[in-house]
Amino acid sequence: MSVRLGAIADIHGNDVALRAVLADAGRFGVERWWALGDLVLFGPRPAEVLQILRELPGIGMLRGNTDRYVLTGEQPAPHETVADAAGSIDLVRRYAGMAAGIGWTRGVLDQAGLLGVLDDWPAQLRLRLPGGASVLGVHASPRADDGQGIEPGIADEELGPLLAGADAEVVIGGHTHAATDRVVGGVRALNPGSTGLPRRSGIASWLLLGDDGDGLTVTIRDVPFDAEAVVADLRRRRHPQTEFVSSVLAGLLGAGDAVEPVAEEGALGGLCPPGYPLAYPVRHALPGRSCAEPHAPRKFSRTTGVLLGPRLWNPMGPSSPACLARSRW
Repeated sequence: MSVRLGAIADIHGNDVALRAVLADAGRFGVERWWALGDLVLFGPRPAEVLQILRELPGIGMLRGNTDRYVLTGEQPAPHETVADAAGSIDLVRRYAGMAAGIGWTRGVLDQAGLLGVLDDWPAQLRLRLPGGASVLGVHASPRADDGQGIEPGIADEELGPLLAGADAEVVIGGHTHAATDRVVGGVRALNPGSTGLPRRSGIASWLLLGDDGDGLTVTIRDVPFDAEAVVADLRRRRHPQTEFVSSVLAGLLGAGDAVEPVAEEGALGGLCPPGYPLAYPVRHALPGRSCAEPHAPRKFSRTTGVLLGPRLWNPMGPSSPACLARSRW
């Protein structure tokens, strides 16, 4: 007996990228699929994505944080509520942009009779492989559908606690949009990367997990797709977040670099962890320096985001009091 499991995540309503991934997977004999959340929000074709996924063999789907937003209308920090956003024009704009995207996606899914499908999605998926290993599927981590997740850059000391209590030898998660294959504390931590809003422009990714009873094989596949066609579709359908999504698809910030936002000195205080960007109109702290301390803009690594004017638009990542964790869609 053998198992060939295909794992995809963070499709974000991008049917063009999803079709490209499935075409690539066609020659690998995938017997069952996991779709690990963030499946519908932001892209132009949320209904088509769900229709395609529901026809895959052995499909298991779980709910990511943006799928939760579509169902509940929730938003991420630092603009979780209108009251949270009220003190800043920038946050009001972000709140309004997210609300428009959520409303648009809800309307499309409701019209297609598919909104209720999201209600049935669990937070986790589990599988026992022929060789005896147990596999856990999550969106961000076994603990939550947002916050830190599996990625190459996170230290073992941070990733280990996220995986604690998983009760599985293998954990597959999405959320960070960063393809990953590593072992921490005896747990193999995998991430297929993002299908729909990848860190590299026009390059979707997916993961193939195989087990024939003699051991695991893991392959992460990169698949090109027509990002310009997705942008054209966004415009044609008058998606309210066309400019934001187009900027992500165009890879304006590259795979790992962004420009730090700069505004008036002292807008927020506190210390920012190394490698973390701000999502506010304030100065970004160098490691060990105050967020209020001025310095010239520079590039930093291990983050994705979209540069809108002089600051990063970071619509969904969790935040510390002054510093937003690496952008995750």
